[in-house]
Amino acid sequence: MERQRFDSHQEHPPAWISGYHLVYIQEGEGIMRVDGDPLLLKSGKVVLLKPDCCIEMEVRSGKPLFLYDFSFTYTMISDKPRQAEKVALSTGHHMLSAKAAVQLSLLLEQLEQRQGIEEPLAQWKQSILFQECMHLVLSDPVSSEETGGTREAIEKVLLYLQEHYRGDISLKEVAHMHGISASNFSGVFKKHVGLNPLDYVTQLRIAQAQRKLKASQPIELVAREVGFKDPLYFSRIFKRTVGVTPSIYRKHRHTDKIITLLPHLNDYLLALEVKPFATLPYGGNDHINGYLPYLARELQETKLTGSWNKPDMDELVEAQPGLILGSNWFPINLETVKKIAPTIPIILRDDWQSLLLDFARFFGKGDEWKLWMRRYEQKVMQAKSLLSLSHSSRESVMILTVTCSEYRVYGGRRQLGKVLYEDLQLTPPAGITTKAHYVCVNLEQIQAMNPDHIFLTTNNSNPSKEQIKNLKETKAWSSLRAVQKNQVYEVESWLNGHAPIKHSLSIDVAIDHLAANRQKPWEAIGM
Repeated sequence: MERQRFDSHQEHPPAWISGYHLVYIQEGEGIMRVDGDPLLLKSGKVVLLKPDCCIEMEVRSGKPLFLYDFSFTYTMISDKPRQAEKVALSTGHHMLSAKAAVQLSLLLEQLEQRQGIEEPLAQWKQSILFQECMHLVLSDPVSSEETGGTREAIEKVLLYLQEHYRGDISLKEVAHMHGISASNFSGVFKKHVGLNPLDYVTQLRIAQAQRKLKASQPIELVAREVGFKDPLYFSRIFKRTVGVTPSIYRKHRHTDKIITLLPHLNDYLLALEVKPFATLPYGGNDHINGYLPYLARELQETKLTGSWNKPDMDELVEAQPGLILGSNWFPINLETVKKIAPTIPIILRDDWQSLLLDFARFFGKGDEWKLWMRRYEQKVMQAKSLLSLSHSSRESVMILTVTCSEYRVYGGRRQLGKVLYEDLQLTPPAGITTKAHYVCVNLEQIQAMNPDHIFLTTNNSNPSKEQIKNLKETKAWSSLRAVQKNQVYEVESWLNGHAPIKHSLSIDVAIDHLAANRQKPWEAIGM
């Protein structure tokens, strides 16, 4: 097995291969020409190549293309006659399902860890792992339509659209050119690609526009070069897709002076490898030098300005920021801030994935977003596998936050509840739904729910911590099943939030407390 990297700025001469090859695309996009026939490559695709063919590689994005390449031979054992005989293996390509892609990634990581070990049992294990890879690839459910000519036709459509997105495109003509019914074309295309053809072309055009705007080309010229005849229409579509107008994007996407007016926004930026120049301090008692504890090391070079809910206007002016990111969380007068630098109000919402995508589009970090989401999905799959070995997968789990005035039991709509109940599919206590944010309850109601496990936190105030102390001294608390079984886990208050890095760390915490086997195999993923 060999993990290969192909860069866009390097030439990749044709190569002849001998033997069968199983190729799995891990990251990036490109084109593989097999004996001259183009094949679109993207993350999650597997290609089975026959012996004695010519391969040419082309990287289509600015990011490198990473793939795993297995060279192998195989033998079929037959009882009649009782001898090994070479048989033809059907070659081809298809996209793995999301579940199969995660499983294959895990198998590949195990294979990679055993590379170069010559001990016989280790080599036997490598052989078993490779056979599991082959079985997974060949048994992943693919519809009969997908295994036929339709999928290959869609592949050719994608290549055609990537070459001709700048011009006028007639979907009826494209469908006819590739042998697909015009009436069914949009539906078939969306089934295979996930977008309808028009949205896919728009996505191509906007992605190219973002690259061209980096070079400070005039907006009117960029619009024409990516296929928009009307610059005003281009600006409207660009803003709808990216979140800001082309002029703001061109002026500020490169800035190294981003100031965030909410510490939690830094979680999103760091997930995309964007570091803010300055930020407001985190107001929790558990702060580390004014930063959120889990981000303090990454933000040690980021300046602090003002107080937790109010920026220092003089410091903002002196910093001369290129971009300010506000939010709807605290009542900060953004109209005043806008006089200092372009300001984008960030509307926080339950769905952190879509907000992360909005940031990725603005900063041109699409590949980083894809990588983050793929790694997060892998982490979820691995965590669920570990939890399935534990009794906790069949027991009720409560998220209880104690404030100075009330008890809150969280559902699965956002924050830690979304990780435990939606992602890891753990069981909430009776009466709590996965669609609820939280409900306020009294001690008698907590007794009635009587969960097997409790994640206990505060709203990070000293009175709340005193309230937890008082709660623990009650007979009702002592009677709870989770308390009697020593399955109450006090966690940091910042953990009960919703942001990408925070959710990733929440999975670690859940596994540490709930999994029978507490080894975290995803640590190699780097989240």
